[in-house]
Amino acid sequence: MTTVERDVKNLYTEFTYPKYDETIDDASNPFLQSYNLFSFLEQFNYYNYSGSKHSFDNFKVLIAGSGVGNDLLQMNLLLNQYKNYKIVGIDLSPTCVNVVKGRIREYNAKNCEVHNISILDLNETMFGKFDYIICIGVLHHLENPTEGLNRLKSVLKEDGMLNVMVYGKIGRTGVYQMQDMLKLINSSTNKNTYQQQISTFKDIYKSLPHTNWFKHTDKLISDHKTSDEGIVDLLLHCQDVSYNIKELFEWIEKSNLQHVEFTPYYRWKYNYTNPTISLSLENINQRCKYMINELYFGDIICHTFYLSNNKSKQCRLENLDNVLLYVLFDKSELISFLNNNPKNTEIVYNAIPSKLLKYNNRTYKITFSTTTFSVQFTNTYIIQSILEYIDGVTTTRTIFQLVRDKLSNPYSNEMLLNIFRPIYEKFKLYDGMLLKTNVF
Repeated sequence: MTTVERDVKNLYTEFTYPKYDETIDDASNPFLQSYNLFSFLEQFNYYNYSGSKHSFDNFKVLIAGSGVGNDLLQMNLLLNQYKNYKIVGIDLSPTCVNVVKGRIREYNAKNCEVHNISILDLNETMFGKFDYIICIGVLHHLENPTEGLNRLKSVLKEDGMLNVMVYGKIGRTGVYQMQDMLKLINSSTNKNTYQQQISTFKDIYKSLPHTNWFKHTDKLISDHKTSDEGIVDLLLHCQDVSYNIKELFEWIEKSNLQHVEFTPYYRWKYNYTNPTISLSLENINQRCKYMINELYFGDIICHTFYLSNNKSKQCRLENLDNVLLYVLFDKSELISFLNNNPKNTEIVYNAIPSKLLKYNNRTYKITFSTTTFSVQFTNTYIIQSILEYIDGVTTTRTIFQLVRDKLSNPYSNEMLLNIFRPIYEKFKLYDGMLLKTNVF
């Protein structure tokens, strides 16, 4: 174990992140208070299997950096209807591992296990290879993040997918200025414990002038306001690597992995078309556009994205035999909103992502109150009719025929496709709506 690894282990042994509070768990209710918006099976199916995977039997998931177990428990809930799945969590902190073991017992989570090992210990002989690997907020704490990514790749199936989050350098400008200041202050004390450093930060934070860059960060990051654990992870960490877009793609390419897509949270910002400069961007590539938009917005504090061994071939709307389905947006909320807003006007649907899940033959609705995606479009009777018929089962071809029957109009499939495509693209930008292949 390297010195950096030992220091990171000691940090997370003393301060789990996020802070674990037993009151968040209620074994009688299978759903957690904290959810990863970007690890639902429909997303994995769309981005990695071209929408063609209709069973997750024998599915294997690795949570590389399981923390207090939220991602592990979420994947268990999503996979509980399938056979022979397996979920493996690993974490450097024995404190975190013990918390996860307790939560596995509390929730009676089947086919789950957790181990106190490092990502750098991984090899194929341990657990075999995985279909899906989640690694959120871990690789940037390694002395050599490339080595960590290579280890994950070594246990990823050839047709598997990675869900990775690392820090964004530009959005965390204020964080790094505060880190630098605290290092200078704390270096003057020989026996400076974490508790002393936490107290020092709290005293400084109260007196920060409005000109301080970290003060601006208050609008982007709240860890330092929620717990001591958040302060340590954000500002007192012994190893913290971050990336701008250029550095991010260079890092990914070192491991010979393919960038599939950014997850929905910042995706619209990466892909933003700025009307004031759009004409100047006609001849630049997509990556350069990402770089410009990262600098333009300035608030992307982390990069969250999917990686795979192979280039992704995603399900296409033009294939009318594919099936449309709602993923992060709730259909009933959407239709209710449309019914209460005038037709043929530009409307903004501020979707609070939600999800219906079945567990023990009951259907539960989970919501994500901290995230709102704004989808702006002009509603018409045709568009609303299409949106109402989407149910995750019916093909687009059949939906178009149902619309024709309902409206008694002569619109061809091509005409309806041209009307609906811009709406679909806006919803797809946030994974509010995706596609899968029809089951024949």
